Amino acid sequence: MIANIHHHSDNRPRPEPAAGGRPMKTRALVHVTLGRVDRHCEGLGICKVTLAEESPKLSQACCSGLAVISIGHSGEWEISFIKRGLTEQQRNKYFIDNQFIVERSFYLPTELCEKLGYETLCIPAGWYPVEHELSFYTIKLKL
Repeated sequence: MIANIHHHSDNRPRPEPAAGGRPMKTRALVHVTLGRVDRHCEGLGICKVTLAEESPKLSQACCSGLAVISIGHSGEWEISFIKRGLTEQQRNKYFIDNQFIVERSFYLPTELCEKLGYETLCIPAGWYPVEHELSFYTIKLKL
C-alpha cells in the first residue's frame, strides 16, 4: 500500500539526516478511534486520530486506544497500536487473521501531519499485514 504524502513547500525545519544520510525517525503518541466516521465508529478502519496531549481521555463510547505513529528512515511510516490498551474484543475484531482492514481511506488531521513534517498523510483503503510485537500491533505504509 502506498501512502499519499506531500512535503511542506515552506522553509520549516525538517528532521535532519542521521549518520549515514538517513533521516531521523519522527514519532507522535496518538489516540486512535477504530471504525468508520460515516458509520458512527462502526465498521473496519480508522474513525478518528488525535494527538494524545490534545485529548487526555479516550472515548468510552467508541473503540479507542493509544498508538505511536512513526516516520521511519527506510521509506516507510507505521502505526503501532499499544496492545495493553485494547480489549480482547477489539483485538479480535480489528487485528483478526494478522490483517488490519481499512474500508475507506483515512487522512490524518493536519496538526498531526505538520508535527510529523508532512502536509498530508493518508491511509488508503485496503488490507494491511499486522506485525505482532511484544507490546504492539504494527502496520506499515510506504512513504
